[in-house]
Amino acid sequence: MELTKIQKEAVEKILGYYSPIEKVNVDFKAPTGSGKTLMASWIISSIIERNLSEKFVFVIATPSSSSLPFFFEQKIRVYKKDLPYSKFDVEYIESPSSSQTDKTEATTKIK
Repeated sequence: MELTKIQKEAVEKILGYYSPIEKVNVDFKAPTGSGKTLMASWIISSIIERNLSEKFVFVIATPSSSSLPFFFEQKIRVYKKDLPYSKFDVEYIESPSSSQTDKTEATTKIK
């Protein structure tokens, strides 16, 4: 799946914040259905591709009482075939304490 022109611009802008030396947190928000998961997938893939000698672990934590975190992981798996770099693993990990709280904490780990 390809990015739209607006998505490409947003991805490049976010990639501009990446620094291998300095810790930088970047949050981006967009409406439902705007392609946030696709853009996040392209960002992750591009960072890996541009820094092949480095090792990365991306952790995406989502407090959610729905199946959204699971579907996030599944979408990344589908998008991988169209990404600039796709030789990475995606793992969905459900919080062991999720049955004890009203909200499920889930993590999608990409390495």
